[in-house]
Amino acid sequence: GQSRLVKEAVGAQRLHATTDLVEAIAASALTSICDGTTDRHGRPDLSLTLALCEEIGHALRDKPKFHAIVLRSAVRPGTVRDFILPALERALGKRAGEDFGLGIYPQFLRRGSAVEDYLNPPAMILGVTDDETLARLREMDIALEAPELAVELDEAEAMLHRHRGTDPLYLTMRLIRLLLEFKHGDAKQFSEYAMLAATTAEAAQDFWRAKDYYQLVAECKRAADDTDGEAEALR
Repeated sequence: GQSRLVKEAVGAQRLHATTDLVEAIAASALTSICDGTTDRHGRPDLSLTLALCEEIGHALRDKPKFHAIVLRSAVRPGTVRDFILPALERALGKRAGEDFGLGIYPQFLRRGSAVEDYLNPPAMILGVTDDETLARLREMDIALEAPELAVELDEAEAMLHRHRGTDPLYLTMRLIRLLLEFKHGDAKQFSEYAMLAATTAEAAQDFWRAKDYYQLVAECKRAADDTDGEAEALR
């Protein structure tokens, strides 16, 4: 389990913990943001994420070397473009893709099998602003044996259409959210794939997965300006 893995990593000196963000950033090449993005009622809440962006930005201001920042938390489409990227650029006084790297590497883990899901993903979906960030992400998960998709959006959309909501382990969700993030493709069609994934999960009594996919249906409907469909998906 997780406790054993942490103990082994600490014993092998591969893992070091600190509460000093400046120290952590100075001694690393990549920072992952893995915080909560909803409040206790399940509503979107970016207050912690944006506060972290400000702290990370200030810690990076005086670092001369290139540093990559990667969002691992699940967020609604448009969040990175409209909130996280501007917050980081303001805090750093620098531009993403030139002075620092920014990536999206969504991780969807099932309750009770998070370690297994992390080690055996159906695919690694990577959205990045630059080649250096992509290289660092690849190095981070070099031991994982899974197909990689570094977003080229047309390729991401083609993979989504091949699976049509029948994939394992949230692959459809990862693809749709990345496509919606960059306003690429037909949100109405994406909602149909998400609905199929939701009803399939519900029939299998995988209710947590079904809930996540119904939320995704609502996001697709919102992107397609279908307010009635969005409300229906959230019932």
